[in-house]
Amino acid sequence: MWSVLLACFIQLIVICHGSKEYRLRQPCVFDSSRRPLCWCSGDGYTDCSGQGLNYIPVLPKTTTRLKLRNNNLEILNVEMLKNISNKQLTYLDVSKNRIKNIDSDFIGVFKRLQTFNLNVNPLTNEELETSLKNISISLQKLFLNGLTLSHFDDDLLKPLNGSKITVLGLSNNSFHDFNGGHIFNYLKYLTTLYLSYNHINNFNASRSYSLKQLSLTRNDLTEVPPFCSTAGALFPNLEQLYIDQNCISVLNMNNLNCLDNLILLNISETRIETLKSNAFSKLRNLKALSLQHMESFRYIESYAFNSSSLERINIRDNELHFKGSEMNISLAFSGCTNLKVLDISNNFLGKLNKDEWVLLFTKVSQLTYLDISRGYILYLPKAIPDVLHNLKELRVSLNGIDFIPPGYFNTLYNITDIYFDGNKLTMLNHTQLPTTKLHHLNLAFNPFVCDCNILWLVNYLKLHKEILSYYPSEYRCSDDKMYLADLKIAIRSCLIDEQTSTIIKCSCFSVMLILLIISGVYRYRWRLRYVMYILNYKRRKYINGNMKSSNFSHDVYISCAESDFNFVYSNIVEKLEENNLNVYISERDAVPGSLKITSTLENMDGSRFVMLCLSNSYVQDHWCEYETYMAMERSIYEGHDVLIVVLLENISSANMNKSIHKLVKNNDFILWEANEEAYRLSLRRLVRLIGDENTNIRTPSI
Repeated sequence: MWSVLLACFIQLIVICHGSKEYRLRQPCVFDSSRRPLCWCSGDGYTDCSGQGLNYIPVLPKTTTRLKLRNNNLEILNVEMLKNISNKQLTYLDVSKNRIKNIDSDFIGVFKRLQTFNLNVNPLTNEELETSLKNISISLQKLFLNGLTLSHFDDDLLKPLNGSKITVLGLSNNSFHDFNGGHIFNYLKYLTTLYLSYNHINNFNASRSYSLKQLSLTRNDLTEVPPFCSTAGALFPNLEQLYIDQNCISVLNMNNLNCLDNLILLNISETRIETLKSNAFSKLRNLKALSLQHMESFRYIESYAFNSSSLERINIRDNELHFKGSEMNISLAFSGCTNLKVLDISNNFLGKLNKDEWVLLFTKVSQLTYLDISRGYILYLPKAIPDVLHNLKELRVSLNGIDFIPPGYFNTLYNITDIYFDGNKLTMLNHTQLPTTKLHHLNLAFNPFVCDCNILWLVNYLKLHKEILSYYPSEYRCSDDKMYLADLKIAIRSCLIDEQTSTIIKCSCFSVMLILLIISGVYRYRWRLRYVMYILNYKRRKYINGNMKSSNFSHDVYISCAESDFNFVYSNIVEKLEENNLNVYISERDAVPGSLKITSTLENMDGSRFVMLCLSNSYVQDHWCEYETYMAMERSIYEGHDVLIVVLLENISSANMNKSIHKLVKNNDFILWEANEEAYRLSLRRLVRLIGDENTNIRTPSI
């Protein structure tokens, strides 16, 4: 009885809570045709985004936070405020409009405004400077990202003098020089400043004791700004500094070493080649360091990361060669006694021997997180369980590991998360996985062999599917015909002992070998098997070489990079189809759920021609590279040219490989130029070339 009442009570609470959540976002403002313009919630939030408004509609009196982003507002003046009865707004978002002018009195009306978002509006320096006058003294966050500000100087934000702004966004503008000699004298409470995605090559600012976070990501800096001088630190309390994605080639630590409170430093995607010894040793509170995606990065000197305060190091995606002949492995991470997180994925780690692995990890024995994914590793380093006893998360994804030693995780008492996806594991048993309870396990994309040895793993996966990634869709047998979740093997068939099974296998092999020797006819069976193999992969026409056009399902198969799809579709595909040509392009015509490789081979072989739309994006795309090889292979087998090469843009020398060079070296390609006349000629040539064997092709009309 009590249990029934309790269940009813819980259900009532859920229903009431659900109805409350539903009421949180209700249409509250309508136009004359009763179309909803704004949605409101019970906490004073009104959202009128994306309605194409060029005015402010009549708002509920309870509105304290207003969102008008992505509309057509062009001007903000006091006259537009007549529909806002409550002038006590604390939050106003007018980003992504067309605002070119703001009356100087507009913002001042809202005496309690704390956050004002003006992002992505065509405001110039002069208009912005005027609009910021009389701004509310209560304003704390001001976002001016993505405007059309051409330069920055003290006068731009001088109207903010005396305000209590803590967060200021000035990203995505067009500054070349940041001349803020007095800016922090005006903004004495500023803690966060965003200057990312500008063109800043000169940074000049006054001292600030309040600034804690500064982002200079993606600018044109060629050296580290001088944050240190004889007068002391420019920002003594700075905690987070982002100077990534700049043109810095030499890391001048003399400009940073005075930042005693710096906790996070991001210098990723710069042009630094060498990391010097003791580079960060004077940053006594530095905890997190990021140096990823640096194409020029080649060498780490001994004691480069020497810092007892460092807890996180990220040097992924640098293609560094970790080997004894190129760096002192034993000293690379010396001094990092408190390091907890180390990400060295997508570097060359495969040439490290057993002793070098031990030397590497001995210096960072307190690690709780390790990522060595995409490291060209063929075996699991024994140094991991021998040295890293505190490890909680291990990532070794996308390597060539085919075996986990039994008992490998026995000394990793704290392990909770393991990522082994994209390796070459064929089977697993209870001795190869931890006995502790895991929070997350990823074994997807491994070529498991579905025989009796896989039964334990199949049952384990079913019992622990709540902790698995990509289960069951990416846990398949090596022949790619069955999911492990659907695998059914009779236990009785697996009860034959190993010795008996070996005898049976050897006997069968002997019988087959004798039969093959006795009868010479059997030698033709290998050719038959080869032909069947070719047929299974839809490559029959490569052998026959005499397929008639009537057997083709498409006139042309088009291969292009994903980023070029819209251009190719509108400029080539549509024009070819207007001329009665049957075009196949996988981004549009591929059957959902079909295997990509099979679909590509079928439709490429089912087309009279294969068109390769070359661009720099195409050359860098691995799938496009595969399609190029298949098309060239078909051309070789068929004995005549079925390839049509269209050059969408000039290929840079950095992207030019042997295959692309072979395709374009004889100038046997169609250059797709931007001018109208060349475009017409190229398209006419393309239609004529493809339509030579098709009598139904009409004259191109462009």
